[in-house]
Amino acid sequence: MLLTVLSSCKKDDENSVVNADLVGTWAEEPSVEQFTFVFESNGQGSFQIKNCNTNIVEEVVSFTYVFNSKTSEILFSGFYSFSNSYIKFLSTTTIQFYRDVSFTDSWSKEMYKQ
Repeated sequence: MLLTVLSSCKKDDENSVVNADLVGTWAEEPSVEQFTFVFESNGQGSFQIKNCNTNIVEEVVSFTYVFNSKTSEILFSGFYSFSNSYIKFLSTTTIQFYRDVSFTDSWSKEMYKQ
């Protein structure tokens, strides 16, 4: 009798990985307020709101996240404003944030890698 066993060291859910292209600091163009996201490679991150008139950071929130590269969904934990979002990579330095999986919601924000 011949018995063959195959084993893998890969995670069961390889879709839920931190995408190297997402890691870094992303900010929208300054206007009255500027939103900035920082995504670290360990699944930690932060979000800040800066008042562009006074140049004062009004709020900073830390969070954890998981990015699913197949669905473009980011699942946030510890972030009261976002439970999940969706991202389109427009280029290596530009992403578009959406709250809706259809990528058509009016809230969408274009962010640039800093």
